[in-house]
Amino acid sequence: FNKSSYWIASEIILTNTSTNRVKMLDHLIAVMSELLQLNNFSSMMQIWTALNLSCISRLPSYKKISAKSSNILTQISFLMSTTANYSHYRSLLANPPTPPSSVIPFQPLLLSDLTIIEENNSFINPSSINKKEFKPSFLDEDKDKEKEKKEEKKEEEKEEGGYVNWVKMVMVGKLMGNVEKWRKGKGYEEWTEDEALVKYMRVEAIVLE
Repeated sequence: FNKSSYWIASEIILTNTSTNRVKMLDHLIAVMSELLQLNNFSSMMQIWTALNLSCISRLPSYKKISAKSSNILTQISFLMSTTANYSHYRSLLANPPTPPSSVIPFQPLLLSDLTIIEENNSFINPSSINKKEFKPSFLDEDKDKEKEKKEEKKEEEKEEGGYVNWVKMVMVGKLMGNVEKWRKGKGYEEWTEDEALVKYMRVEAIVLE
């Protein structure tokens, strides 16, 4: 994600004249608008991140973009606002278009949600956790041996946590279920990789931070 953003920023900086730089900015903003229509929030945010790097946002050319581009930036700024934990963006994902189309989510936020579910349990009421002991079938092959080590196993469970947090599993399942639903939507089935473009984008960026 960051590598793509730095590559985009490098392309803007390397543009030879101010006039061409304005044209490139307008073009990139138009691409963002198209990506929004395609529900490709990941690529859209890569461009958005590049445009908000200080080395880009301070450029005099940035103030010369067209009125149409300015309106698009305002729209995307509202949609991807971090206010209330990206509430506008989450609301859009919760009300998908009909018929359902493919969605490429904003991956850093998706990973952040998974991390919060895994690491922060303060929002889970302990009394609601179904502490059902997790016993995969392959562990029950030797029941006699398991019985003999019952006490030892109890001690290990106390130390390492021998139970599954089913509330957490439901939350992870719901999140990943949405990803699977978005993947199966319409819109990206017939797309093929542009090898020339991929090769060009592998050029080392000059903007690194």
